[in-house]
Amino acid sequence: MMFPLARNALSSLKIQSILQSMARHSHVKHSP
Repeated sequence: MMFPLARNALSSLKIQSILQSMARHSHVKHSP
């Protein structure tokens, strides 16, 4: 029962990290 919860947590963390990295890249691109 703990495995699915761990997977969900890991997936959410990965998604957040990916979104943050994408946001940083977009900001860098927009900046001159």
